[in-house]
Amino acid sequence: MKDTTKKHNEYSVNPHIYLKTRPHYGSEIFDHLTSLTYEHDLVWDCATGNGQAAIELAKSYKNVQATDANASQLEFALSKENIDYYVANETNPKLLSNSVDLITVATAIHWLDRSAFYKEAHRVLKPGGVLAIWGYTGKNIHPDIDQVLGEIIDQYLMPYYSDHILMAFEGYKSLEFPYERIATPALKTQINYSFEDLLNYISTWSSTQKYIRTNQKSPIYLFEDQLKKAWGDTSRKKLMTWDFICHIGRK
Repeated sequence: MKDTTKKHNEYSVNPHIYLKTRPHYGSEIFDHLTSLTYEHDLVWDCATGNGQAAIELAKSYKNVQATDANASQLEFALSKENIDYYVANETNPKLLSNSVDLITVATAIHWLDRSAFYKEAHRVLKPGGVLAIWGYTGKNIHPDIDQVLGEIIDQYLMPYYSDHILMAFEGYKSLEFPYERIATPALKTQINYSFEDLLNYISTWSSTQKYIRTNQKSPIYLFEDQLKKAWGDTSRKKLMTWDFICHIGRK
């Protein structure tokens, strides 16, 4: 199996900042997933990060096994008595074969060794169990600023992106998937952002973090004025929308 430790470590934003500024997934997608599984005993949330998906899954399933290769993310994970957090990558030897009702990967499939992960998912899923992968492009969130966000990425940040993130930018169109896909309704999440929230959100991007590590300063100053002009009155909030791109199938 490929060593994916380096890939995961490329994305090492401060967990406090990530938890505060990244969009939560909302209830819509979890209600849909809950309706698809035949039983509600066990979930494996792979690449859980700080547990934003795990905490919602724990409302509907008896136990959630939530894993991440980055131990620093797990230190600040959202806790609940029926969630077990521990460090693991694409494989999870703690899980028995044919034991899991649902496997989720939220906005992280591009970081994984997918061949190893799909093999492990097939091993641990129950017959009829569901594999659910979803994400978003991250840059198409409001018509007032979408064009400027694209320009910022192309002009300042693209050299700092890992090749892995390009799959997200192109809408996961190239994602290979091991099962026949289940038709999925349009799903999204929305958050009211202040202008400061937008800047904090951009600060969590892996490209921004790599820029900071490389140059010892934030790139925000390079394009803050562009964003302000596109935003307009910075004392007003705007409703951001992240449309989910879902790949869901049944073993």
